Amino acid sequence: MKLIFLFFFIPFFLNAGFSQTEIPHQFVSTNYSNGNLNTEKWIVDNNEDSYNKYYYENGNLKKQGWLKNNLKEDYWKFYYENGNLKSEGKFYKNVKFDWWIDYNKQGEKRREGRYEKGKKEGYCKVYKNDILRIEGNFRNNIKNGHWKFYNEDGSIKNIIEYD
Repeated sequence: MKLIFLFFFIPFFLNAGFSQTEIPHQFVSTNYSNGNLNTEKWIVDNNEDSYNKYYYENGNLKKQGWLKNNLKEDYWKFYYENGNLKSEGKFYKNVKFDWWIDYNKQGEKRREGRYEKGKKEGYCKVYKNDILRIEGNFRNNIKNGHWKFYNEDGSIKNIIEYD
């Protein structure tokens, strides 16, 4: 009986999940008039989901990430025209959430903090010349609790309490 089960049902289970009507991944790209790439798109799931790269006319990467139902989703990276990273973080249905990091044009970390529903929420750090200068918490996009302000040498300059 076990042999009959294996003989008839194993092939069925091996094919489960593989549809013959499944659309294969597609690649689409466009160029600027100067020949440099404008966009690259890897399309999956009946054109509803795609991984996208957008470029500046000078050829440097501008931004990259997933679109699901034409909304930014998951992890995205944004770049300055000089090629340095500008910001990176997650989206959920085109709205920022979770941890985001911002950089200046020279590539130094400028700010990092959490977002909920597109608003600053939770811990945040601000840097100047790659040195921590301010840290504190946000609640619903408003400073909350005690915030520490630092001197260039790392010593605490002052602490301010926000309600």
